[in-house]
Amino acid sequence: MVDNFSGAYNAICYLINNSHRRIAHIGGSMTSKVFRERFEGYKKALIDHHIDPDHRLIRETRLTKEDCCLVLKDILACKNPPNAALCANNLTAITTIFYAQSVGLHIPDDLAVIGFSVDPFSMLMKPSLTAVQQPVQEMGKMAIESLVDELECHARQRTAVYQEIILATKLVLRESFG
Repeated sequence: MVDNFSGAYNAICYLINNSHRRIAHIGGSMTSKVFRERFEGYKKALIDHHIDPDHRLIRETRLTKEDCCLVLKDILACKNPPNAALCANNLTAITTIFYAQSVGLHIPDDLAVIGFSVDPFSMLMKPSLTAVQQPVQEMGKMAIESLVDELECHARQRTAVYQEIILATKLVLRESFG
């Protein structure tokens, strides 16, 4: 498992420490443990820095381009819009950048954007996307090792022992942060 809470928490702390106070959370469904953990990290970072979470800047999306655009239209129309956004994944982050640019905002001057997960497309776009990197190679390696252990236990008619391993994330700074 990835430490989604700390990934979001550290990203928000970094934004706050760089003068961002109005930070939107464009998340996925709270029925998902992954998105709940990211939201909790976001919220805790704000509270730890004495910033009240603004419910107008906190939105769930279905993680589609269309839904994200509807959410952004509403958030950016607020009387006091955000100057930064933490997005559920890279699709919502990339959509946020394109939508913000389409309404005349400059990334990162008007709106800093952080996604969750690093992929090749995120560094090719302009501006390149700042994101919370998940250790996907290590996750894959551990999944294979766990599967092999389970198969070996099954072959020897033993019960497999399961352990929860939490892997750290890392904030990869690029142009969408500034």
